[in-house]
This record gives sequence, structure tokens and C-alpha cells, in this order.
Amino acid sequence: MKLNNVWVSFFTLYLLISLASPIYAKSLPKCFFLSSYHPGYDWNAGIERGLEKVLGGRCEVKKFYMDTKRNPDVEFGRSIALKAKAAIEQFKPDILIAADDNASRYLVVPHYKNASLPVVFCGINWTVAEYGYPFTNATGMVEVTPARQVIEVLEQVVNWPRRGLFISGDNYSDRKDLKGFKIEFQRRRIMLDGRFVSSMEEWKRASLEGQEYDFIILHNNTNISGWDHREAVELQSKFKGKFTLTLNRWMMPFTMFGVFKIPDEQGEWAAEAALAILAGTKVSDIPITPNRRWDMMANEALLERSGIEVPLMLLHESAKYLCQTDNLCPEALP
Repeated sequence: MKLNNVWVSFFTLYLLISLASPIYAKSLPKCFFLSSYHPGYDWNAGIERGLEKVLGGRCEVKKFYMDTKRNPDVEFGRSIALKAKAAIEQFKPDILIAADDNASRYLVVPHYKNASLPVVFCGINWTVAEYGYPFTNATGMVEVTPARQVIEVLEQVVNWPRRGLFISGDNYSDRKDLKGFKIEFQRRRIMLDGRFVSSMEEWKRASLEGQEYDFIILHNNTNISGWDHREAVELQSKFKGKFTLTLNRWMMPFTMFGVFKIPDEQGEWAAEAALAILAGTKVSDIPITPNRRWDMMANEALLERSGIEVPLMLLHESAKYLCQTDNLCPEALP
């Protein structure tokens, strides 16, 4: 047989083996992603973007959504956690990635504390103390809201800010956010009251009450029944002289200024940590860490209508909010 034919035959055999049944191929590790929230939730989507950017082609990913933002009842949380546990046991993952507080509160702590399955958490608000982390099998990234950056913005825009009102839908994570904010604000001698609302009418009343304060934080509208985007934009467009801020990008249509955590950072870090553990790194060698990145954004149309002046340097450092065509834009109002 000629030498060329030998190499052709060898190469053909190599291709056949490479393309043959999965028996001959090294299978990808299995990663189970557990979200505390529902598909399409903006924060949730950002974490998933970060995960997919890193894990794509490197891990077989199965997702489970607990939907506890829209269903904050404790009994619902416990019930959906048992369904998630059953899905995990059926999938038999090599690692569990648990996003946001309720995934740890209802599933990881009761069912996987110090278990053999490695866990990487992300998106836990402010502190992990209430969950007892780190475990022998768990590490992760804490979600720290940029309260200090918010205070720096306030001190540039509001003359002597001393009283603020925090308005949000009523759920566990947002109540935890207010506690963290109060600690940081008290250090600067700023008082922050909270109003947790369940309906659009309550949100409107809280917004009116906020006109008696130096500034307002419009935190979150998730699980507010009867939410009306048009009413929210129209109401906030009528107010003059009270600076409004948010920590959530989807609240920008009716808020003057935003300081945002970047959810993709949480997903990217969790995915990189998961891959390191799968490659042999000890969980205990990966310390729990806080997020370190944030963005700023200005709604110039609302700022102009309010008569509030923001320093040019701060505007230059911030992205400009661009109203989407499916939203009512403040600049379109009479």
C-alpha cells in the first residue's frame, strides 16, 4: 500500500471515531442554573447573559425559575423549592448556580448546606450572614447596591439632602435593600423612610407623599398590581423640584437619574467560579466577593421638565436614557 493511502485511511478512521456516537466523545459537565425570579425579568436576564457568555459550549446548562418575585409568599417559596430540588435530582448536575436571595433561602440552605454538590451563588443582597455562608460546598458573589455612589450623586444635585423616601413593590429583596441603604445613609446623617406598596394607587399616593422629602428613590415596580406605565410617566412628569433616582434600569422611563449594578457581572463571575471548581479548584479557595461595577444614566427629558440642574460633569459620565417606541416618553407629553 502506498504511503499516501495509509495516511488517507488513518485520517478517515480518525474522522469516523471523532464523529461517532457520544460514547467516544467527552461529554460536557452539567450546570444547573436556579433563578429566584421569572423568565424575562430584567435583572434575571442580565445574569443569564453573563452566564451564557462564559458557559457557552463549556457546560450543559439546565434552568429553573422559582418566580418568587411575583409570588413572595413563604409557602409558595418552600413549595417551588421542592420542585426545584426534584428537577436537580433528575438532572444530576455537577454544580449548582443559585441566583438571588430566595434560591439560597428556600433551597440551598435547607437542602444543600455542606452537601456534596458544589454551589455557586450570586445576587444575594448586601450580606450573606443570614444564610451562614460560606459552606464547605458553597461560595459566591454578593450583590451590593451602590449606595455610596447614590449619595455622591445626591450631594452633587440636591442642596443639603437630609430626608429621602424609598418607594418599592413589597417583596423580600427590596426590604433587604432598604435596610442596607439605611445603614449607608445614616453614616452621612441622611434619613431614609420606606414605603412598600402593593397597588398602583398606593404607588401614586407614595409618590405624592415624596414631594415633602428632599429626594425620592423609585426602587422597583415588580409585583405592584394594576401597574400603569402611562400613569407613572405622566405623574412623574408633573412634579417639579424633587430629584428622583432609581437603582433599576427598567425604572428609567419615570425616574430622573439611575445608578445601576450590572447583572451581567454576577453571571460572569458565577460562571467563571463554576468552571474553576469543575476544573478542580477547591470551593474554599474561592472567597466570597462583592460586585465592583456600576453604570449611571440620566433621563434628560424629565430633568428638563422638573427644572433640576445636574452638573455637566455628572451628565458626561452618564449614559442618556433613550425612550423606546413602545413606551410613553416624557418629551412627548404636552
